[in-house]
Amino acid sequence: MNPHQTALARANGYALLSDLFLNGVTAENWPTVQQTALLEHLPDDPDFEQLGAVHYDLMSHQIFPYESAFLSEDGMLGGEIANRVTHYFEQIRLPLERAVSEPDHIGWELYALSFLCGAEADAWEDGLQAVALRMQHQQQRFLESHLLRWTPAFLVGIFQQDDHFYAAIGELLWGMLTDHYKHSESVLSRPLTLPDPPDVLANEKAGLREIVEVLIRPCHSGWFISRKDITLLSRRFELPHGFGSREQMMLNLFRSAVQYDALPNLLTQMIKQADLWAESYHRLIEGDVGKFIRPWQDQLLLTKKLFNQILVKLKDSPDSMIDGLD
Repeated sequence: MNPHQTALARANGYALLSDLFLNGVTAENWPTVQQTALLEHLPDDPDFEQLGAVHYDLMSHQIFPYESAFLSEDGMLGGEIANRVTHYFEQIRLPLERAVSEPDHIGWELYALSFLCGAEADAWEDGLQAVALRMQHQQQRFLESHLLRWTPAFLVGIFQQDDHFYAAIGELLWGMLTDHYKHSESVLSRPLTLPDPPDVLANEKAGLREIVEVLIRPCHSGWFISRKDITLLSRRFELPHGFGSREQMMLNLFRSAVQYDALPNLLTQMIKQADLWAESYHRLIEGDVGKFIRPWQDQLLLTKKLFNQILVKLKDSPDSMIDGLD
């Protein structure tokens, strides 16, 4: 394909993925979905209401599709990260039909990337090479400053949810992003780094809540634990986990594990889950995009180290360790 065709194909691809992440499969985008390989993961006569419920559960209850959910140290949505995305949208004069309260949603970030690719395609068609190259620069800047910094962890989280359709969407998106990146010139001024997680075991006053706070925040732990993940762990070991936020459910699960002498088994199983995440990260590495994945792998290794340290302490001095965690 020539540059115009490549930019146009990217614009259309990102636009569809933006719509799917924002709205799921709908009657409006169904004709376009039917023209893609995603069709094999859907029924011939889809129930759009049911598909909408699946989308809502996955994106609202399980894996939060926000940059701030993955990169903020306080675990809160929005904040400075969302403000930076909003500022970028203003810089590129992104046309929006309505106010966007959550600009760092994966759907809106892909919408912005689609807009930039469309602007590039228009420039090539009009013979405006300088404008086209400027749009390429803006695309690369957005990829390196935002999308590639958090989508590896977000997509691996999707892959762990056992939903074939959204896993296929994730594979398609990662393929597009990596192809886009390897055919662009890097403008990255500094490598991606993630914050050091608190050394909770070095804090004598730290307990289960502090451990859970590390585990539940992706930028510290290297993974995203969904409500479904917590529920499956609870069922596996027949431990109550209660209701509420992910953090509260995980805290309840750990407290139950302590109460019923199941903490070593729980931690051993979570190490196995961390290994599954590590395998998924490894599969995503292709060429230069590895520099965006390795920081997540490093955080995951620290999480496994934390689990193993707790297991050793439980083995050597179980009573004192449990008293310290309580």
